Amino acid sequence: MRTDTGLGLWVPVLLVAGTIALLSHMSSPPRPPGAPDWLLHATEFALLGGLLTRALSGGLRRPAARAALIALLGTVAWGALDEFHQSFVPGRSAAASDLAADAAGTALGVVAVAVLGATRRAAVEPLAVVLISGPGCPLCDEARQALARIGRQVPLALEERSIAEDEELRRLYGDEIPVVLVGGRRVARGRIDAGRLRASLRWRLTESA
Repeated sequence: MRTDTGLGLWVPVLLVAGTIALLSHMSSPPRPPGAPDWLLHATEFALLGGLLTRALSGGLRRPAARAALIALLGTVAWGALDEFHQSFVPGRSAAASDLAADAAGTALGVVAVAVLGATRRAAVEPLAVVLISGPGCPLCDEARQALARIGRQVPLALEERSIAEDEELRRLYGDEIPVVLVGGRRVARGRIDAGRLRASLRWRLTESA
């Protein structure tokens, strides 16, 4: 069953965040006997930080530094809001030590998922991509640069073919260059939208995994 989808990525985040909020709303939340409070805080927020990193990155095979940073800041902010909420719950109080444990756990979860994602990404077979280009084509230069940037996030095996060297390519794509092909199918042409192309290539990489 594939979980690398919107629901598969975000439902766990919402469940964990909601569970944390629910426990914080209780005057005497259940807890494992003998477990120190700091460990519970760190564990909860390590899980939330890791899941949020995974969701923002679009899955474990696509770790992104920006997503990790947003997940870190967002989860710590949730921890601060959680402590503020606790200050209004009878029998509970806000504590800087709890927020510190939340932040430490978050950092651990974010780093763990980023490392796991980088390891899995390295193990993924690159996606075979063909760029059809031609001489004197500024849009081809833009497409080449866009694919180079995308290749730093999505594992690609890029091959470039010129219509100047292949009569069949000239006949098929001469009026459309640049053209990006995956598995012989056209996924982009003309002025390349890098964001849309990145999303398309990521989806095809996931489908082929």
